[in-house]
Order: sequence, then structure tokens, then C-alpha cells
Amino acid sequence: MKYELFSVLANRVHEVEEEKSFLSKKVRTLEAANAKLTAQVKRLQVAMSAAVKGPQTNPAVVPAATTLLVLILSLALVVLPTMQQGGKKMPPMNGMVGTFDDPNPNTSIAGNFITIH
Repeated sequence: MKYELFSVLANRVHEVEEEKSFLSKKVRTLEAANAKLTAQVKRLQVAMSAAVKGPQTNPAVVPAATTLLVLILSLALVVLPTMQQGGKKMPPMNGMVGTFDDPNPNTSIAGNFITIH
């Protein structure tokens, strides 16, 4: 009777030790996966915070690009109307009279401003 009880208990201890070993391996596997996922979450948080803040640009490059863009736009605004009119003087728009359109050369300085008729 004691021998049978001892044998049953020994088998039970062996089963519990095998289950403990299996569960320990599973815990290590899950801890490794958790560490990888935590690292991925941190990288994603950094990427998201960078996306919310906007792209980081070099401040020395932006003014040069802006200056070039303004120069090209200004040149286009001067050259394109001249090319479309063939170099001719454009008539005043919608009845607007400007400084050079005033037929009276003795007009005072105050009369040299653009007026709408």
C-alpha cells in the first residue's frame, strides 16, 4: 500500500515537473516576444511624434529655396505680361487711371495716386 502511494506520488511529481519545465519555456518565449513588441511600440511612438511635429528641415536651406521661388515668381510676373502684350503698353483696367495715364502734366503729387472712376 505504501509502495503504491509512493509510486503514484512520484508519478505526480514527475508530471508536475514536466509541466513546470514546459511552462517555464513558454514564459521565456512570451517574455522575448513581449520585449520585441515593446521595442516596436517605442519605435512607432517616436515615428508618430515625429509625424505630428512635422518634418524637420534645415533652416539654412529653407530661406535659400524660398528666395529662389520668390525670384522666379517675380520674374514670371514681370516677363509674362510683357510677352503676352508684345511689349505694348497695357491700357488701364476697368476705368482705373494711374500716374502715367493722367493727361494733365501739371497735376499735383496728390493727384498721382490711382483713382477708380
